Amino acid sequence: MIAPRRAVFPMNAPRNVVGWIFGFVSSLLADNIYFIALSVVAIQITDPAMAGVIVAASAVPRLLILLVGGTIADRVSAKRIILITDTARALILIGMAVVLFTQADSIGAFGLLVIALVFGALDGLFAPAMGAVPARIASDDQLSRMAAVRTVGQRLVLLAAGPLTGWLLVLFGPPAAFAAAAILFVASVSSLVLLQVPRPLPYELREMAERSILSDTVAGLRSTWANRPVFWLLVVIAAVNFGFAGPVTLGYPLLATESSWGPVGVGYLFGGLGLGAAVTATVLLIIKRPPRAGLFAFASLAVMGITLILHAVALSLEAAVVTAVLLGFGTGAYGTLLLGHLMAITPKAEIGRVMGLLSLALEGVVPISNWLTGVLTGPFGAKLPFICGGVIVLASTLLALSQPRLRRFELTSQQR
Repeated sequence: MIAPRRAVFPMNAPRNVVGWIFGFVSSLLADNIYFIALSVVAIQITDPAMAGVIVAASAVPRLLILLVGGTIADRVSAKRIILITDTARALILIGMAVVLFTQADSIGAFGLLVIALVFGALDGLFAPAMGAVPARIASDDQLSRMAAVRTVGQRLVLLAAGPLTGWLLVLFGPPAAFAAAAILFVASVSSLVLLQVPRPLPYELREMAERSILSDTVAGLRSTWANRPVFWLLVVIAAVNFGFAGPVTLGYPLLATESSWGPVGVGYLFGGLGLGAAVTATVLLIIKRPPRAGLFAFASLAVMGITLILHAVALSLEAAVVTAVLLGFGTGAYGTLLLGHLMAITPKAEIGRVMGLLSLALEGVVPISNWLTGVLTGPFGAKLPFICGGVIVLASTLLALSQPRLRRFELTSQQR
C-alpha cells in the first residue's frame, strides 16, 4: 500500500535550502576529486589492468547497497546518514593523504582496492539520503528549482573537478588532492549539520518497526510498482540513460579519435554538453513553473534523440560541438523537470527508496551502454552508437508520451 502523503511540510526555510545546496556541491566536488586522484595513483603504482579493476570496484558495492540505502534513509534520519558517510569519507581521505605523504608506496594495489570498495559502499548509503533531502525540506512548488540547482551544481562540478584536481596533482602531488577532497567533505558536514530535516512521522515509524529492512525494501518496490506514474517515470529515465550514457561517456572520445580531433576535441564536446545543460537548468531555476512542463520535458527528450543522431553526420569539430550544446539543452531541461516531478509525486515516506531506485536506473545501465558502444564501434565505427542511442531516446520519448499522467504533468503545488 502506498503510504499516506503529508499535507503540511513547513521545513523549507532558506537556511535549509542553502545549506543543502552547499553541502551537495561540496560533497560532489570532493567525490570527483577523490575519484580522479584515485585513478592517477592506481596507474602510478600498478599495471593498467589492475588500475581498471580498482577504479571500477566502487561501482559494485554502490549498486548493491543503493536500494537498501534508500530504505535506511526512509527509516532513520537522512541527515544522520549523510553526516556519518561524509565524515567517514573525510577520515579515510585524511588517512590516505598522511600515508601517501610519509610513505608513498605503502598503500599498494590491494589497499587502494579496499578503499575503493569502502567508498562505494558509503556512497550507496549517501546517494539516496542526499537525494531524499530536497523533498523533505522544500515545498512542492519549489522542487523544480531544487532540481535545477542540482543540475547546475552537477555541471559546474564536472567542469571544475578535472582542472582543479590536475592542478593539485601537478603542483603538490596526490596527498594534496586527497587532503583537498577531505576538506570539502568536512565543509559538506559543516553546512549540513545545521539542516532541519524532519524525521518520519510516528505512524510511519510504527509501521517500519514491524518490518525488517529487507521486507521494507520489498514493500517499497511493490509500492513503486503500484504507483504507476513513479514506475513509468523510472522506466523512461533508465531507458533514456541507456541510450545516452554510452554514446557520450565512451562515444565522445571514440568519435574524436576517429575524426582526428584529438584530446582537445574531446574537451570541447564535453564542455559544450555541460554548457548547454547548465544554461537550460539556470533558465529553469529562474522560471519557477514552466507551463505544460510535461510536454516541454518530453519535447526536450526528443531534442536529445535528434541531436544524438546528428552527431553521426557532423563533418567538423565545430558542428559536433554545436550538436553537443543542443544535446546539453535537452538533457538540462529533461533532467531538471523530470527530477522535480518525480520528487513531487513520490510519497514522503518512500522518498529515500525511490531516490535509490533513481540512482540505480541512472547508473545500473551505464556499464552495459558503455560495453555496447565499444562493441558497435569496433566493426562499424564511432558514429553508429550515436544513431542507435538517438533511436533509443526517441523510442523512450514515445513511451513517455503514451502515458497520459506523464504527458500532462504540471509543476504545481500539490498535496502529498
